[in-house]
Amino acid sequence: MANEPCVLVKRCNSNFSCCGVILDGNNGLVLTVASLFAELLPELERQRPLSSECPLLHYEDFASMISNVRMGVEVVVQLNRQGAFTTLHGSVVLFWRDSGLQRIARRIFPSPEWKFETPSDTGLLQLDSKSDIATTTSTETSCHEEALAHENALSCFALVYVKDIEKHFSEKMFNLSSFIWHKSEKPVAKKGDEVLIVGTPFGCECPPVFYNSVSKGIVSNIIGANDEVIITDARCIPGCEGCAMYVKSSDSQFATHGVVPWGIILAPFCWKNGEWIGITIACSIKYILKNLVRLLLKKGVGIPPKITTLVSAMNKHDSEQLSAFEECQTERRIHSIDSLIMHHTLCTVSSEQILKTALASVVRVQCGKTWGSGIILDADKGLVVTCSHVIGGKEEITDNRSIEYHKKSTRQDKAWCLLPNGISRSAEVLYATSKDFPLDIALLRIQPHPSLQSLKPRQGSSITNTKCTNTSFPSYFKGEEIFVIGFPLFESHQHDQPSIISGVISNIVYDNGQAVLLQSTAAVQCGASGGALVSMATGELLGMVTSHTKDVNLMATFPHVNFSIPADFLCKLVSLVKDGLIDQGYCTMVTDRFKSIWRLKSPETDISQISSKL
Repeated sequence: MANEPCVLVKRCNSNFSCCGVILDGNNGLVLTVASLFAELLPELERQRPLSSECPLLHYEDFASMISNVRMGVEVVVQLNRQGAFTTLHGSVVLFWRDSGLQRIARRIFPSPEWKFETPSDTGLLQLDSKSDIATTTSTETSCHEEALAHENALSCFALVYVKDIEKHFSEKMFNLSSFIWHKSEKPVAKKGDEVLIVGTPFGCECPPVFYNSVSKGIVSNIIGANDEVIITDARCIPGCEGCAMYVKSSDSQFATHGVVPWGIILAPFCWKNGEWIGITIACSIKYILKNLVRLLLKKGVGIPPKITTLVSAMNKHDSEQLSAFEECQTERRIHSIDSLIMHHTLCTVSSEQILKTALASVVRVQCGKTWGSGIILDADKGLVVTCSHVIGGKEEITDNRSIEYHKKSTRQDKAWCLLPNGISRSAEVLYATSKDFPLDIALLRIQPHPSLQSLKPRQGSSITNTKCTNTSFPSYFKGEEIFVIGFPLFESHQHDQPSIISGVISNIVYDNGQAVLLQSTAAVQCGASGGALVSMATGELLGMVTSHTKDVNLMATFPHVNFSIPADFLCKLVSLVKDGLIDQGYCTMVTDRFKSIWRLKSPETDISQISSKL
C-alpha cells in the first residue's frame, strides 16, 4: 500500500490532531483540514473574514493575530516498519475556504440535522479494562462552537510547510500534486470504484498501534456540480480527517499496488438526527487544488513563495485537464446512473448490468413529509411493495376476490412514487399491515411505465405462486455479498437518486423450514425502508429491507445490523393479497415463533431489549 503521502498533523501544545497528505515532498508541503484549528478560525475571521471575494488567509495575514505557539504544528512520520517515528516542526502557510463545498455543507448536510466529528472532538483514547473495548472521552463543546465547526469541517483547508521532510523517507519522495495532475489520469472517479482509505484513527493518541490503518469500500456517490463531495461506505474513525483516499486503477505506470490517490477525508464519523449513520465524506483532491490554484491566480492575490513551484506545476496542466474533465463529464451525463453506490466489487460488465437492472426496479415512496423506498414486483401491472410505516399504516380492503376491486385510499396524505427516470406517479394503496402487526408491508399500484423493471426473486419465487418451493438446498447463504438499494438520508430536494449500500447476509432465521428473516451488514439508514436486498453475484431480489436495530438501554442505533423480509416469503404475501386470501394466509404463515422473531423477543424472558426501527 502506497501510504507514504499520509502523515499525522498535530497542533503544538494541544491534544488536537488529524491526518494530512504530502502534496509536494521536495518543497515540504502538506495538505490537511482546517478543522484542526476549529476554535481559532472564528477568532481569525473576526479580524479578517474569509469571504467569496477573499477566501484565503496567508501566513502574513494571521501571524500578527495569533501567536506562533497557538498556530504551530508538528508532523509525525513513520521512519520504518519497526515503528520508529519522528516529529518534524511545521508552520501553516495558508488557510482557505472553498465556496462550492460551503454551499453543499449548507444544502445537503445542514447543521440542525447533521453533525461531524472534528479533530478538536477527538479526546483521550482509553481501553475499557472490563470489556477490552477501545473507547474515547471527548471534551464537550458549546452549541455555538459546534455550529461554527460544522460548516468549516467540509469547506476549510490548511497548507502546512515542513522543512526537509523528504530526508526522512528511504525511497524517492512521492509528489502527490504532480501525480494526480498527470494527463493520463481520468479527471473523475467512477461510482463503484474500489477505494482504500489510509489514515490514523484517533490521530496522535497512539501512532504505534493505529498509524496508517487501512479501510476498504467504494466510491459511493459524487455530489455537486463540480464533483466536490465524495461519499463512501469505507469506515473511518475520528482522527482520520485529512487522510488520503485511494481509488483502484489498472494503470501500472502510475498506480502503486493497483491504486492511485484521489481524495481527502473531510468527515470520517457522521451523525444525522442523533444517529450514527456509517458513511464517510471525502473530497476530490484534484478539485481542491484546482480551485486553490484559481484563487491564488486571481488578481490581487499574492502567491506565498513556498508554494510557487506547486502552483506552477499544477497550472501547467490545468488547460488539458479541464478539457479531459469536460469530456469525461459529458460521457458521465450520458451513460452513468446518478446513484449512491456502496460496495467494493462493482467494476465488471456483468456487475454493471446487474446494477442497472436493480436500480430500475426501486422507487422513492413519498407520503406527506415521510419518504421511503419501494420495490417494483410487477412492472406490467405497476405493483410496488414497500413498508407499511412509510405510507402511514393499515389500509382497509372491501373485497376479497382480486386487487382490481380493492377500495381506493382514503388517507389524508396521498402516496406517490418517484420512478428511476424522474417521473412521479400517484400510488393507490392496495394493502398495508397495521402498526402492531409483526410484519411491516404494504402493496401499492402505480400506472405502468416502459422504464420500469422487475427484479427476479431468488430461486424463481413469483407473486403468481403462493406455494412453497421445495428444494434440497437453502435459498439464502450466510456470507453472500449483497447490496441494499433505497433512498436513505437525503430528501428529494437535496438528492433524488437512490443509494446502493454494500454488505453480506450475516444471518438467516427460519420458522418451520421457511426463511422468515434475513440479517445483513449493510449500513442501512432512515429512508431505506422498503428498499431491495439484492445479490451482488446474480442480481436476484433476496428481500425487502424493513428496519435496523436500536438498543433501548443504550439508546444507540446500529445501522450495520438490519433486517429484511425474504423474497420468497414476500412474494407469497403479495400473491395472497392479489388473490384476496391474505387473512387466511396470515393464519398459517404467521406463527407465534414468527411473531417473537420479528419483535426481537428473547425466548427466556419474552421481553425485547432491542428494538427494530428505521
